[in-house]
Amino acid sequence: MENNIKGRLLKFIESRSISVRRFEIECGFPNAYVSNLKRTMTPTRVEALSKRFPELNIVWLMTGSGEMLNTPHTSISPASDTENNIAEMNQRLTTAFEEFVRHETLIGERYIEHINRLTDAYNHTLSMLNAERADISALLSQIANMQQYNAQIQQQNEQLIRMLQNLIASSPKKE
Repeated sequence: MENNIKGRLLKFIESRSISVRRFEIECGFPNAYVSNLKRTMTPTRVEALSKRFPELNIVWLMTGSGEMLNTPHTSISPASDTENNIAEMNQRLTTAFEEFVRHETLIGERYIEHINRLTDAYNHTLSMLNAERADISALLSQIANMQQYNAQIQQQNEQLIRMLQNLIASSPKKE
């Protein structure tokens, strides 16, 4: 369940013993936001989440690395506006997003590899089908030629039969 952001978010919500809807309300998220979550969260949503649940390790949420909860010495107090806390929060978000981008880049590269393999397979199949189509076309042409040849032979046979019938009819009969 926790192999993606949505799964990790659901795990965190469950650990808080609250409903998904209650979580969405507390964070100011729209109804069904979590169930409709696909790949990532916007920085605005991450910030709202971090302010409401400062114990949540954003790096873990975004990448799956580390622990779900911040240790007491690394948690960021949302009420504090000191430069150190803001810089630390920015650094953690930057690290999380860099890890996310690396992960998405790997997925993109794998996707491109799969597309290239599928394209190669498609082109190979298409080439084979075109070759088969050419073979079938040649066979159909041969069959058509054979049918014409058979029709000519049949005509010749009919002419020979008529000639034989004429010969038999014109030959003197033995008594």
